[in-house]
Amino acid sequence: MRKLIKLEKKLNILFDNDIYEYLNPDYVYLPIYDGFELLKKQDDKVLINEIVVENKLNKIKSPISGVIKGTTFLNIYNKKTKCVVIENTYEEKEKINNKNVTLTRANIISTLSENNYLSFAKILENKNIKNLIINGMEDEPYIQNNPFILKKYANKLLKLIDDFVNIFQIDNAFISIKSNDTDNINLFLSKIGTYPKINLSLINDYYLLAQDYFLLENMNLSNEDSLVISASDLYKIYNIADIISLQEEQNKDELGKYYKEPQTKPTYETEAESLQADGLLKGNENGLDLLKPLTRIEATAILVRAMGYEDAQTSGTSYFADIQSDNWGAKYANIAKDKGIATGVGDDKFAPNDAITASQFATLILRNMGESPDWQTAINTFVERGLITSEQAEKMDLFTRGDMAKIIFEAKQKNMFWWIDLFLIYNSWNIKSK
Repeated sequence: MRKLIKLEKKLNILFDNDIYEYLNPDYVYLPIYDGFELLKKQDDKVLINEIVVENKLNKIKSPISGVIKGTTFLNIYNKKTKCVVIENTYEEKEKINNKNVTLTRANIISTLSENNYLSFAKILENKNIKNLIINGMEDEPYIQNNPFILKKYANKLLKLIDDFVNIFQIDNAFISIKSNDTDNINLFLSKIGTYPKINLSLINDYYLLAQDYFLLENMNLSNEDSLVISASDLYKIYNIADIISLQEEQNKDELGKYYKEPQTKPTYETEAESLQADGLLKGNENGLDLLKPLTRIEATAILVRAMGYEDAQTSGTSYFADIQSDNWGAKYANIAKDKGIATGVGDDKFAPNDAITASQFATLILRNMGESPDWQTAINTFVERGLITSEQAEKMDLFTRGDMAKIIFEAKQKNMFWWIDLFLIYNSWNIKSK
């Protein structure tokens, strides 16, 4: 065992016991850099994690739910930069507090990868983790972030630790606290009794024991089957877990407004039923489900199957950092890239769970025809070729199964033979995530 030292502390330096949060500002300012496009207009509503500004390679998402109040200029890195202003409506706070969070191995790993926790995601994906250690300590005597976060969010963190233990089949979880941190010791001793696999580990107050390597050595644990997460990072991951559930809720909310006001979103039921009668379309457990939005990976899988590429040879390793190799959609994304149909969104990412736009869907089809459309305006090609009207294209802002049925039906009516392969999608409506 290494010989460690104990740092002297000045007893007259005291900490404020309160934690002040700045996680829910009244206004958020998102920069609109050169080459980026603002996707919203004034008074539009936005949801947390919804894309507000983008270019061909990058997307800037809203960190809150709110309303677009316009644009202004701010100094960013000593440069006057145009920004979109979002007023916080605090709607997501109520959702977070009242939801039943459902986490899975796949969505945890995927969401960690997408939110700058790729190292944790890779460890959870590739290692057989037996020990999860939550580091609730700090080495510096006048920094108390981790102990304060443990104390403030004990119940939330215990629930998340328990979820991790069960989902990833971890043998033991340890909350490491300094032996002189009496507040947290008493707090967690009163709470962990209902969590049989969560243990309290008291660590001597020696310098460097809050570092992962020395902490594992002190606990006689191996780096090969152990994962250390600081309390600060764990709380950030807790908020990411909120995003997983919020995305599901927001999809329902976004879709719900069309069910409540069906006249604002055409279902194209007649066209879809005609295709169904011809054996070209099949439904799912909800019927044809024509108001269901399509994600990028769902639409890609539909086209890959429709174009007869499903059995094409491709790599067994995902080409994209945000799609795990064992994910059901990895094969389709790989094949689409091999065939030049879909190339991702840049930075080796595919954004599989983002809703696909009408123009993005049109781009996939036109690329398969050997054309090189502008992915932001490709739907206009269908307008120019008489498949749909400009008014119909405008209402495809949330691209649904019904919208897809409309495009296919009109193509069939106009004898556009380059669509023939697309009519074979009857097997593609029943995509099931594994």
